[in-house]
Amino acid sequence: MADLSVDFANTVYLRRGRTQDAIGDPEGLADWLRDRRLVTGGDDASHTDVLRLRDAVRRLFAALAEGRSPDTNDVAELNVAAAQAPTWPELRVDGDQTLLLHHTHATGRRALLADVARDAMRVIEAATTHPLRRCAAPACVVLYHPERASQRWCSSACGNRARVARHHATRRGAPAPPT
Repeated sequence: MADLSVDFANTVYLRRGRTQDAIGDPEGLADWLRDRRLVTGGDDASHTDVLRLRDAVRRLFAALAEGRSPDTNDVAELNVAAAQAPTWPELRVDGDQTLLLHHTHATGRRALLADVARDAMRVIEAATTHPLRRCAAPACVVLYHPERASQRWCSSACGNRARVARHHATRRGAPAPPT
């Protein structure tokens, strides 16, 4: 699976030029969680808490992708969410197998939000070696990790749409859309 926090941030996307929110209502959130086999029960964190963290993660990742400094309020939101479910490691050795397990007393959505926040921190920390970019296609807002340095689009479909838009613009004599 892709980074949990990047997937979480990308729950806002464009479809036919209109902004969509996959988790904008409680039913959408339940579907998103179920589709990813994540916690679906527990109402220890409100839907508003979930959206507030998602929006903070999106803004932090956008700042990262655009080379801007992150907003201190968004950093604080991430820190608060991560602290809601303290974890501790446990090392288990069974013969020649070694397992590192992580435990928490938190359950439900609080634990999920803490996992998302910690994953976002990891993505931000690793950005120098594993950058995060915003898709350069005109009608896309997806954040992604490029597979190669020259990659400009999140998918081949976005690349094709951008090239087609540029082709149509040049045939009409209009300036090509930015890509």
